[in-house]
Amino acid sequence: MLSLDAPRAADADAPRNALWHRWFVQYNPMPIVSAALVLAGLWLGQRAIAARDDLGLAGELGVWAVGELYALALIGGAAVLWRRGVRSGGTDHERRSAVMLALLALVYQADPLFSLETNALLGGSGTYASVAFCALAVIKVELLRRALQLRVSRSLRLVLALGALTLALGPVVVRISDASVRAPMALLLLGAVLVFGWYADRRVRGPLAMGARGERAVRAGLGLLAAAVVVHGLFWTTFFGVPTAWLLPLLALAPLCVVRRERWFWMLLPMPLALAAREPQVLAAAAAGTALVCLLGAHTRQLGRWVAANEEAPSPYRAGAPRPDLRFVFDQAARGRLLVAAACLAHLATGVLESAWIAPSALLCVIAMVGIARVARDLRLALPSLAVLLHVAVREGLVAGALGWASVLVVAGFLLLGLSVGRARVVAVG
Repeated sequence: MLSLDAPRAADADAPRNALWHRWFVQYNPMPIVSAALVLAGLWLGQRAIAARDDLGLAGELGVWAVGELYALALIGGAAVLWRRGVRSGGTDHERRSAVMLALLALVYQADPLFSLETNALLGGSGTYASVAFCALAVIKVELLRRALQLRVSRSLRLVLALGALTLALGPVVVRISDASVRAPMALLLLGAVLVFGWYADRRVRGPLAMGARGERAVRAGLGLLAAAVVVHGLFWTTFFGVPTAWLLPLLALAPLCVVRRERWFWMLLPMPLALAAREPQVLAAAAAGTALVCLLGAHTRQLGRWVAANEEAPSPYRAGAPRPDLRFVFDQAARGRLLVAAACLAHLATGVLESAWIAPSALLCVIAMVGIARVARDLRLALPSLAVLLHVAVREGLVAGALGWASVLVVAGFLLLGLSVGRARVVAVG
């Protein structure tokens, strides 16, 4: 006999079945559980090996080798699922599972057990293991790219290789360095990876349209690797006795890389220099890093303004007006100003490190600024050369007393008059 309550029971179980299907079939949690179990086993094994004296180096390297083997297995699984989802008419959740395996492989790429810091304490054998990690990291990134059929820019590949090199050999370099240069060395290593990583071409393309989910996955993977560099850098700088206050100028460079409006860029520019002003070596490293940001900003067309994409007049009524469609326009004049700032900061870095270099660096800086002003046809870009020459004159003792400063003011006035006349002629001709 057919029961009238059966359809009702089926209808009541339908939302629960759909939820279980979404959790355990469409969004398969097994890879996450597998990676967590392997990571927990490696952590327990590492602690057990550290407590025993008879295993030593072989045990540490064995734990590291198992982690690398599991990362390669994750990449292989991602390749199988992606090929099945793309070529064999598979479902969308197979490709999603492949992306999840790729992200888990990047987690293991980030060395979650901090084995690289342990390798720095194991002498020559640990250094060889770190070099092997760096080589395997480059190979795994290439295998992962081929597994998901991705097209990655050459600059992003170089940044990933530089990040692996910093993670692997950064602790070794800081440990063997003299105590007086450990902080600038750490600042240079971490700053180079983060700054080049930000300005690299991070666009990733594949055989299928990426979509919003694909772009989120790419941002998640790159953000995970950047966070790994920061966390590992903070760990081994603290472990090897580098004060974390020395890394504050590095953190101050982050807003300079992000900001797009030129006014905010110049307002934030003195921050890394002010945070590093107490120590000459750190000031030189901060000036060099800021000069690098200026050069990369000029190369990548960073500064500009947002303008409306359509030329229609804005509505006077705020409530009824549609939100304007904006597009970013690069300010061509900002490139010359960024190059002049980079020349000045390079002069500052060399002058702080070695007083004997201040005159040659000033000469090169002035020549560079005059050349930039000549190419840009804007004589105002050569005005900072007066400040550079004045700095050299004060450092060398050429300007002293009221008579010396009076001469400086008179010469500066004549130069400004000549620059103003020359600029007026350029504007009239242009």
